[in-house]
Amino acid sequence: MSFGEAFGRLIKQKRGVEGLTQQALAVLAFGDEAYKTRISELENGRVLNPQAKTIDALAVALNIAEDEINQLSAQRHDPYIVDTLADYFDLTKRADAELELHTMMDGAVALSYNCPLKVRIVRFEYFVDMCSLVMLTENNSRRPVGDKVPGHILRHLNKVKSIRVIRWEHGPQPMALEHTEYPLKRIS
Repeated sequence: MSFGEAFGRLIKQKRGVEGLTQQALAVLAFGDEAYKTRISELENGRVLNPQAKTIDALAVALNIAEDEINQLSAQRHDPYIVDTLADYFDLTKRADAELELHTMMDGAVALSYNCPLKVRIVRFEYFVDMCSLVMLTENNSRRPVGDKVPGHILRHLNKVKSIRVIRWEHGPQPMALEHTEYPLKRIS
């Protein structure tokens, strides 16, 4: 569960205890009932990484202690389901699956891998705020492509609309076996 989802649950709980409607909380926290939609999005887990000013305004309005928010932050997970490499690759014959994110000479961003995939990739998602790139599969499972995306690749991610995926094979001369392009979706 992401910090935003956990924070949204806390907001809904505290709002219920106080007997406030979403509209009343919007006026209390932001001085404008138009923020009711934002509160609804938070409570329903659709805001995975709320802005600090939103957190502060709602914490003040609902008298949420800083310790409660810090506890949610300590439990924070990234906004995607993290599967193991074994869930993605056929590791029955090899135990050393490798993923490498790099740029190509033509400016494309590519992900290279060296074991057969067990799943079908649908697209890549780039979480801008966290500089994280994930693969989304046909069953809506997500797997991060490494940790944070390196700066030299970030520049390219802002320009490209797809990620090139290349399967290669070890040997004296590493050889590309296949490659495919998958769409890239930026998530702010």
